[in-house]
Amino acid sequence: MDQDALAKLLAKKFVQQKLVKAMQTPTGEYRPVKTSYPDGDYIKWTMKDFRDHIAGTHTFGHYTCDMDGLTKLITFDIDLDKTGTWVQEPDLTVLDKFYTDEEFKAATVIHKSTPREDWHDRRHPARGWYKLQLRTLTEWLSGTAHKDFGFQVASAYSGNKGCHVYCFFPEPVQSSMAREMALLVLEATAERIGGTKYKFEKVKGNSTFKYSHPDPYSDFSNLSIEIYPKQDEPLGTKLGNLVRLPLGRNNKNPKDPCFFVDQAAPMKELKPHPDPVALLEGKLSPWVGGS
Repeated sequence: MDQDALAKLLAKKFVQQKLVKAMQTPTGEYRPVKTSYPDGDYIKWTMKDFRDHIAGTHTFGHYTCDMDGLTKLITFDIDLDKTGTWVQEPDLTVLDKFYTDEEFKAATVIHKSTPREDWHDRRHPARGWYKLQLRTLTEWLSGTAHKDFGFQVASAYSGNKGCHVYCFFPEPVQSSMAREMALLVLEATAERIGGTKYKFEKVKGNSTFKYSHPDPYSDFSNLSIEIYPKQDEPLGTKLGNLVRLPLGRNNKNPKDPCFFVDQAAPMKELKPHPDPVALLEGKLSPWVGGS
Protein backbone atom coordinates (compact mmCIF):
# COMPACT_ATOMS: atom_id res chain seq x y z
CA MET A 1 0.00 0.00 0.00
CA ASP A 2 1.38 3.39 -1.06
CA GLN A 3 0.93 5.26 2.21
CA ASP A 4 2.04 8.65 0.83
CA ALA A 5 -0.48 8.44 -2.01
CA LEU A 6 -3.15 7.29 0.41
CA ALA A 7 -2.39 10.14 2.81
CA LYS A 8 -2.80 12.66 -0.01
CA LEU A 9 -6.11 11.08 -1.01
CA LEU A 10 -7.47 11.21 2.54
CA ALA A 11 -6.68 14.92 2.58
CA LYS A 12 -8.16 15.50 -0.85
CA LYS A 13 -11.34 13.41 -0.60
CA PHE A 14 -12.37 13.89 3.04
CA VAL A 15 -11.12 17.10 4.65
CA GLN A 16 -12.89 20.36 3.82
CA GLN A 17 -12.18 22.06 7.17
CA LYS A 18 -8.42 22.37 6.82
CA LEU A 19 -7.80 24.80 9.69
CA VAL A 20 -8.98 22.52 12.50
CA LYS A 21 -8.45 18.82 13.22
CA ALA A 22 -9.58 16.54 16.03
CA MET A 23 -7.48 13.85 17.68
CA GLN A 24 -8.90 10.75 19.36
CA THR A 25 -7.84 10.30 22.97
CA PRO A 26 -6.77 6.89 24.34
CA THR A 27 -10.27 6.50 25.80
CA GLY A 28 -11.94 7.07 22.43
CA GLU A 29 -13.19 10.65 22.70
CA TYR A 30 -12.20 13.38 20.23
CA ARG A 31 -11.07 16.89 20.94
CA PRO A 32 -9.77 19.67 18.67
CA VAL A 33 -6.00 20.00 18.52
CA LYS A 34 -4.78 23.34 19.90
CA THR A 35 -1.47 25.00 20.77
CA SER A 36 -2.57 24.58 24.39
CA TYR A 37 -5.72 22.95 25.64
CA PRO A 38 -8.43 24.12 26.06
CA ASP A 39 -7.86 27.80 25.26
CA GLY A 40 -5.07 27.86 22.68
CA ASP A 41 -5.28 28.37 18.93
CA TYR A 42 -6.37 25.61 16.59
CA ILE A 43 -3.60 23.74 14.76
CA LYS A 44 -4.30 23.09 11.09
CA TRP A 45 -3.82 19.83 9.23
CA THR A 46 -0.43 18.75 7.89
CA MET A 47 0.42 15.83 5.62
CA LYS A 48 2.25 14.26 8.56
CA ASP A 49 -1.11 13.99 10.34
CA PHE A 50 -2.51 11.83 7.56
CA ARG A 51 0.59 9.63 7.48
CA ASP A 52 0.46 9.27 11.27
CA HIS A 53 -3.22 8.38 11.08
CA ILE A 54 -2.63 5.63 8.51
CA ALA A 55 0.28 4.29 10.53
CA GLY A 56 -1.83 4.23 13.71
CA THR A 57 0.49 6.61 15.56
CA HIS A 58 -2.37 9.07 16.11
CA THR A 59 -6.05 8.84 15.23
CA PHE A 60 -7.81 11.84 13.71
CA GLY A 61 -11.34 12.95 12.99
CA HIS A 62 -12.33 15.64 10.52
CA TYR A 63 -15.04 18.26 11.00
CA THR A 64 -17.43 17.65 8.14
CA CYS A 65 -17.94 21.29 7.09
CA ASP A 66 -15.80 24.40 6.89
CA MET A 67 -16.84 27.77 8.30
CA ASP A 68 -18.81 28.55 5.12
CA GLY A 69 -20.84 25.35 5.46
CA LEU A 70 -19.15 23.54 2.58
CA THR A 71 -18.48 19.81 2.62
CA LYS A 72 -16.81 17.29 0.31
CA LEU A 73 -18.89 14.21 1.01
CA ILE A 74 -21.86 12.50 2.60
CA THR A 75 -21.10 9.91 5.26
CA PHE A 76 -23.61 7.23 6.21
CA ASP A 77 -22.47 5.91 9.58
CA ILE A 78 -24.00 2.43 10.05
CA ASP A 79 -23.73 1.21 13.64
CA LEU A 80 -24.81 -1.86 15.54
CA ASP A 81 -27.39 -1.07 18.22
CA LYS A 82 -27.17 -1.96 21.90
CA THR A 83 -30.18 -4.30 21.71
CA GLY A 84 -31.67 -6.33 18.88
CA THR A 85 -31.99 -9.84 17.49
CA TRP A 86 -29.96 -12.34 15.55
CA VAL A 87 -31.20 -15.11 13.30
CA GLN A 88 -29.91 -18.66 13.60
CA GLU A 89 -30.63 -20.36 10.29
CA PRO A 90 -30.68 -24.12 9.71
CA ASP A 91 -27.36 -25.71 8.79
CA LEU A 92 -27.15 -25.39 5.01
CA THR A 93 -25.18 -28.63 4.80
CA VAL A 94 -28.34 -30.48 5.85
CA LEU A 95 -30.74 -28.23 3.99
CA ASP A 96 -32.17 -31.21 2.12
CA LYS A 97 -33.95 -32.12 5.34
CA PHE A 98 -36.29 -29.17 4.83
CA TYR A 99 -38.68 -29.54 1.96
CA THR A 100 -40.84 -26.44 2.23
CA ASP A 101 -40.46 -22.78 3.08
CA GLU A 102 -42.61 -23.38 6.14
CA GLU A 103 -40.28 -26.11 7.41
CA PHE A 104 -37.21 -23.94 6.80
CA LYS A 105 -38.83 -21.04 8.66
CA ALA A 106 -39.85 -23.33 11.52
CA ALA A 107 -36.22 -24.44 11.90
CA THR A 108 -34.99 -20.84 12.01
CA VAL A 109 -34.48 -19.45 15.52
CA ILE A 110 -34.61 -15.73 16.32
CA HIS A 111 -32.65 -14.76 19.43
CA LYS A 112 -32.83 -11.57 21.45
CA SER A 113 -29.36 -10.09 21.61
CA THR A 114 -27.00 -7.24 22.44
CA PRO A 115 -25.38 -6.66 19.02
CA ARG A 116 -22.81 -4.05 20.04
CA GLU A 117 -21.55 -6.17 22.93
CA ASP A 118 -21.75 -9.43 20.95
CA TRP A 119 -19.69 -7.99 18.12
CA HIS A 120 -16.60 -7.63 20.29
CA ASP A 121 -16.65 -11.35 21.11
CA ARG A 122 -15.15 -12.99 18.02
CA ARG A 123 -16.45 -16.39 19.14
CA HIS A 124 -20.04 -15.22 19.47
CA PRO A 125 -22.37 -17.23 17.20
CA ALA A 126 -24.22 -14.06 16.13
CA ARG A 127 -21.20 -12.38 14.51
CA GLY A 128 -21.90 -13.97 11.15
CA TRP A 129 -25.45 -12.62 11.15
CA TYR A 130 -24.34 -9.11 12.16
CA LYS A 131 -21.65 -9.18 9.50
CA LEU A 132 -24.22 -10.13 6.86
CA GLN A 133 -26.50 -7.29 7.96
CA LEU A 134 -23.67 -4.75 7.91
CA ARG A 135 -22.48 -5.83 4.49
CA THR A 136 -26.01 -5.96 3.06
CA LEU A 137 -26.99 -2.48 4.20
CA THR A 138 -23.62 -1.16 3.06
CA GLU A 139 -24.27 -2.66 -0.38
CA TRP A 140 -27.78 -1.22 -0.61
CA LEU A 141 -26.67 2.29 0.34
CA SER A 142 -23.49 2.44 -1.73
CA GLY A 143 -25.11 0.75 -4.72
CA THR A 144 -28.07 3.13 -4.72
CA ALA A 145 -25.85 6.20 -4.31
CA HIS A 146 -23.65 5.05 -7.19
CA LYS A 147 -26.25 3.69 -9.61
CA ASP A 148 -29.13 6.09 -9.02
CA PHE A 149 -27.25 9.30 -8.21
CA GLY A 150 -23.85 8.89 -9.88
CA PHE A 151 -21.74 9.24 -6.73
CA GLN A 152 -18.23 7.92 -6.50
CA VAL A 153 -18.52 5.74 -3.40
CA ALA A 154 -16.34 3.83 -0.96
CA SER A 155 -17.11 1.92 2.22
CA ALA A 156 -14.99 1.31 5.29
CA TYR A 157 -15.10 -0.76 8.46
CA SER A 158 -14.80 1.61 11.42
CA GLY A 159 -12.89 -0.81 13.63
CA ASN A 160 -15.44 -0.77 16.43
CA LYS A 161 -19.13 -1.34 15.76
CA GLY A 162 -20.03 -0.57 12.17
CA CYS A 163 -19.32 0.61 8.66
CA HIS A 164 -19.19 3.97 6.92
CA VAL A 165 -20.45 4.55 3.39
CA TYR A 166 -18.85 7.59 1.74
CA CYS A 167 -20.41 9.46 -1.20
CA PHE A 168 -17.99 11.97 -2.71
CA PHE A 169 -18.98 15.19 -4.46
CA PRO A 170 -16.87 16.32 -7.47
CA GLU A 171 -16.65 19.75 -5.82
CA PRO A 172 -17.56 20.96 -2.32
CA VAL A 173 -21.26 21.72 -1.79
CA GLN A 174 -23.31 23.42 0.90
CA SER A 175 -24.18 21.17 3.83
CA SER A 176 -27.91 21.73 3.17
CA MET A 177 -27.51 20.24 -0.32
CA ALA A 178 -25.45 17.34 1.04
CA ARG A 179 -28.14 16.53 3.59
CA GLU A 180 -30.88 16.77 0.98
CA MET A 181 -28.98 14.32 -1.21
CA ALA A 182 -28.39 12.00 1.75
CA LEU A 183 -32.13 11.88 2.45
CA LEU A 184 -32.85 11.16 -1.21
CA VAL A 185 -30.36 8.28 -1.15
CA LEU A 186 -32.03 6.88 1.98
CA GLU A 187 -35.46 7.13 0.36
CA ALA A 188 -34.30 5.47 -2.85
CA THR A 189 -32.50 2.75 -0.88
CA ALA A 190 -35.65 1.93 1.05
CA GLU A 191 -37.57 1.60 -2.22
CA ARG A 192 -34.90 -0.71 -3.61
CA ILE A 193 -35.03 -2.89 -0.50
CA GLY A 194 -38.77 -3.25 -0.07
CA GLY A 195 -40.79 -0.96 -2.30
CA THR A 196 -42.76 1.98 -0.93
CA LYS A 197 -44.29 0.27 2.10
CA TYR A 198 -41.26 0.64 4.36
CA LYS A 199 -38.76 3.47 4.78
CA PHE A 200 -35.91 4.76 6.90
CA GLU A 201 -37.55 6.63 9.77
CA LYS A 202 -36.03 9.20 12.12
CA VAL A 203 -35.35 7.80 15.56
CA LYS A 204 -33.17 10.53 17.05
CA GLY A 205 -32.93 14.17 16.03
CA ASN A 206 -32.70 14.91 12.33
CA SER A 207 -29.83 12.62 11.48
CA THR A 208 -30.37 9.11 12.90
CA PHE A 209 -32.56 6.61 11.05
CA LYS A 210 -33.75 3.00 11.22
CA TYR A 211 -35.45 0.87 8.60
CA SER A 212 -39.12 0.40 9.48
CA HIS A 213 -39.68 -3.21 8.41
CA PRO A 214 -40.83 -5.17 11.52
CA ASP A 215 -39.60 -8.64 10.55
CA PRO A 216 -36.23 -9.41 12.27
CA TYR A 217 -35.36 -11.89 9.52
CA SER A 218 -35.67 -9.48 6.59
CA ASP A 219 -35.10 -6.06 8.16
CA PHE A 220 -32.05 -4.31 9.66
CA SER A 221 -33.33 -4.20 13.23
CA ASN A 222 -29.80 -4.28 14.67
CA LEU A 223 -28.59 -1.24 12.77
CA SER A 224 -28.98 2.53 12.92
CA ILE A 225 -27.74 5.04 10.35
CA GLU A 226 -26.42 8.51 11.11
CA ILE A 227 -25.94 10.92 8.23
CA TYR A 228 -23.19 13.52 8.07
CA PRO A 229 -23.06 16.45 7.80
CA LYS A 230 -25.68 16.95 10.49
CA GLN A 231 -26.13 20.69 10.13
CA ASP A 232 -28.04 22.46 7.36
CA GLU A 233 -26.53 25.91 7.68
CA PRO A 234 -23.02 27.40 8.07
CA LEU A 235 -21.96 27.41 11.73
CA GLY A 236 -19.71 30.46 11.65
CA THR A 237 -17.03 29.99 14.29
CA LYS A 238 -18.56 26.74 15.61
CA LEU A 239 -16.96 23.48 14.51
CA GLY A 240 -20.02 21.26 14.18
CA ASN A 241 -19.86 17.51 13.97
CA LEU A 242 -16.87 15.37 13.12
CA VAL A 243 -16.34 11.94 11.60
CA ARG A 244 -13.41 9.65 12.20
CA LEU A 245 -11.07 9.36 9.22
CA PRO A 246 -11.01 5.87 7.69
CA LEU A 247 -8.08 3.51 8.19
CA GLY A 248 -5.68 3.94 11.09
CA ARG A 249 -6.65 2.68 14.54
CA ASN A 250 -9.85 3.21 16.49
CA ASN A 251 -8.91 3.70 20.13
CA LYS A 252 -12.35 2.53 21.23
CA ASN A 253 -11.32 -0.94 20.05
CA PRO A 254 -7.62 -0.71 19.15
CA LYS A 255 -7.07 -4.41 18.39
CA ASP A 256 -9.67 -4.39 15.61
CA PRO A 257 -8.31 -3.39 12.17
CA CYS A 258 -9.80 -0.48 10.23
CA PHE A 259 -9.98 -0.77 6.43
CA PHE A 260 -11.82 0.06 3.25
CA VAL A 261 -14.21 -2.78 2.50
CA ASP A 262 -13.74 -5.15 -0.41
CA GLN A 263 -17.29 -5.11 -1.78
CA ALA A 264 -16.41 -7.83 -4.27
CA ALA A 265 -16.00 -10.29 -1.40
CA PRO A 266 -18.85 -12.66 -0.41
CA MET A 267 -21.64 -10.93 1.51
CA LYS A 268 -20.85 -12.69 4.79
CA GLU A 269 -17.29 -11.36 4.83
CA LEU A 270 -15.71 -8.09 5.91
CA LYS A 271 -12.37 -8.01 4.08
CA PRO A 272 -9.94 -5.17 3.25
CA HIS A 273 -10.07 -3.73 -0.24
CA PRO A 274 -6.94 -4.77 -2.19
CA ASP A 275 -6.16 -1.31 -3.58
CA PRO A 276 -7.56 1.61 -1.52
CA VAL A 277 -5.55 4.13 -3.56
CA ALA A 278 -7.23 3.08 -6.80
CA LEU A 279 -10.57 2.97 -4.97
CA LEU A 280 -10.30 6.58 -3.74
CA GLU A 281 -8.94 7.75 -7.08
CA GLY A 282 -12.07 6.33 -8.72
CA LYS A 283 -9.99 4.07 -10.95
CA LEU A 284 -11.34 0.88 -9.39
CA SER A 285 -14.95 0.11 -8.55
CA PRO A 286 -15.73 -1.01 -4.97
CA TRP A 287 -17.23 -4.11 -6.58
CA VAL A 288 -14.19 -5.15 -8.63
CA GLY A 289 -10.94 -6.83 -7.85
CA GLY A 290 -10.89 -8.14 -4.31
CA SER A 291 -11.81 -11.74 -3.78
